[in-house]
Amino acid sequence: MPDHHRRRGRQQRPTRQDEANYWRLLRDLADHGDAHAAGLLLMLREIRNLKEGRT
Repeated sequence: MPDHHRRRGRQQRPTRQDEANYWRLLRDLADHGDAHAAGLLLMLREIRNLKEGRT
């Protein structure tokens, strides 16, 4: 019986490997001077810290 709640195609969440590759790409861009990538990394770190209860 098919699972009607399963997402397919572009609606599917990225795999952990995909997410790791996206983080690596952002770090590489930031290391090469991309201010937007650096800012995004800082913002994502702050969000992660807030979710984990860190200050």
